[in-house]
Order: sequence, then structure tokens, then C-alpha cells
Amino acid sequence: MHWTPTPFDRLNYATDDEIDEYRENVTPEAEALFAVITRDLPLLEMYGLGPHSLAIIQDVIEIVRPAHIFEIGFGAGASASMFLGLRPEVKRVLSVDWTTNDHVIQAARSMERRYAPRFRFVSRDSGTLTAQEVMEGLNYASPDLVFIDGDHEHDAVARDILLAKSLATRWILLDDWWPKFGPGVQSAWSQEGRGYALHSQWGNVILFRKADVKPENP
Repeated sequence: MHWTPTPFDRLNYATDDEIDEYRENVTPEAEALFAVITRDLPLLEMYGLGPHSLAIIQDVIEIVRPAHIFEIGFGAGASASMFLGLRPEVKRVLSVDWTTNDHVIQAARSMERRYAPRFRFVSRDSGTLTAQEVMEGLNYASPDLVFIDGDHEHDAVARDILLAKSLATRWILLDDWWPKFGPGVQSAWSQEGRGYALHSQWGNVILFRKADVKPENP
């Protein structure tokens, strides 16, 4: 089976106070590096990944070593900025987000100024994108990694998983795995995640690899 749920994964996991304590439990070095990487982004106005996520993104980068990344759900740009700031070898991050929130647009423009041509933002619902359009946005490359962190309802996540699979990506990263944060993520993966195997889990963030990819040879 491509993923076997545990009782832990079915729970809402933690109280808000426990989650806040987890987010705040980061080293001063991680805080400082995150601040540099995400400078000029309106993170305080939007909920999303923070300094506590830095070690996770570093681990993902070390495992996958991506050159081309397709990101569904840009938010205020924290994850895209970490991918680009932590790995100079990333040639292109294509981020899609449907919202017209001013903070999202502000963050996208800031990222475009700082990282052009390595970063491109598309203001659209991921459900309207074709595989061909995604590959064009990545300079006609197939993504090494697809990061799914958009709409967390079942149908939307299932649709995004199918788009990722149509791109022949070897690695799929999912945020908000716990039902407390992503009510449809686990059910969508159980429905559409065939052909991929669990590689690593960092609590609420989980990485799957294509079944024919050897763990020791990403």
C-alpha cells in the first residue's frame, strides 16, 4: 500500500498552545537565516510556513536536490523563498495561487524582483492549469518536485495530485497532512496517490517519492 494511516495521523494532534510552542521552538540561527531569506515578504499578515519550517525545507532539498519546482499555493512566499534562497542550483520555481489578496501579490512581485528569472508567479486556480502550461512555465522542464499546499479540501487536493502525476514528477511534497489543518489531504492521497511511496514525514509535512525511485538515489 502506498501509505498506511496510523491513529496518530487521524487525530487533530495538538492544541493551539502546543502548536504555537512548537513553532516558537527554533534556534536563533534558524530565526536569523529565515529572516534574511524572507526579507521584504509580508509574512506577518498571513498564516503559513515559518522559521520552524526551515529545517524541513533543508531536508527536502538535500533529499530531492531539485532544479525545477512547481508549487501549488504561494501564500506570502515563505516556501518559495526558502527553496530559492537555500539552493542556488534551483533553476526555476513556478508558483500558482488563485487569490488576489494584496499581500500575496505584494509578495509575488517582491520575489520576482529578487529572483528573476528563477521565480515565476501565476495568479490562477491550479485546477485550470494544464501539464503543458506548467512545463512551459518551467522552461519546458518537468518538475523534480511538486509542492502541494493550496486548497485543502478533498476534491481540490485530489485534482492537484493528479496534475502532479501528469507531470511525471518523481517527488510530491504535501503540507497540512493532519486533519486539523488539511481536512481533505489524507483522503485525497489515499484516493489518488497510487504509484508513490512514503519517503519522509516531518509531522504535518510529508514527502512521497515515485515508487521506482530508490531512497538512496534520489
